[in-house]
Amino acid sequence: MPHLTDATDRAELVALVSRLGRWLDDGDDEEGRDLFHKDAIVRSPRGTATGIDGIFAYVRSTSDDAERTQHLTTDILVEFDGDHATIAANELVAYFPSGQAFPSLLRLVGLRSAFRALHTQDGWRLTHVDITPLWRQEA
Repeated sequence: MPHLTDATDRAELVALVSRLGRWLDDGDDEEGRDLFHKDAIVRSPRGTATGIDGIFAYVRSTSDDAERTQHLTTDILVEFDGDHATIAANELVAYFPSGQAFPSLLRLVGLRSAFRALHTQDGWRLTHVDITPLWRQEA
């Protein structure tokens, strides 16, 4: 039977993954710094980034100022190994024009995401993020 600490850590990791989606949608750098370990690695078909500043630069270089996103994360599975955790999730990312009050959808993308996290003195931090696109639907 899981211990209360396992349930607390699981809830913190689910929140960490959810906060990542919110950060990708809103782009608050201070919040982003609280998500990643200093040596974190992000991999996707668009490229690889290492370290917090490298991840910030990567996200900026792969973003389009004419578009906004909404990340919806579901089916989050967490497994523990001491102070390390692996997390798997499915994501839907909706893309829509920025600067409009109630814009229409441009496209929808389905992703499978794999994360690794480390429990540090500051709490859980992502050490690895691997993004695998599964499908894309143009509006």
